[in-house]
Amino acid sequence: MEKMVVNNIPVGAALRLQFQTGVDGNGDPVFRNKNLSNIKTDALDQDVFEVAQALTGLAGIYPRGCAAH
Repeated sequence: MEKMVVNNIPVGAALRLQFQTGVDGNGDPVFRNKNLSNIKTDALDQDVFEVAQALTGLAGIYPRGCAAH
């Protein structure tokens, strides 16, 4: 059986923040997403998280969630 070499080459990364911006007429939460692209593929998860926290702090709002992909 022949062996195959697999190379993982990341080509891009993005950060998605989800904010609760208020409530609708029924009292259900209303969310807004903000996507940031061109995140360095070699950025450490902790560094990306800290930047996300800093950005939300500047905006004066708090994220519901944060995901890097």
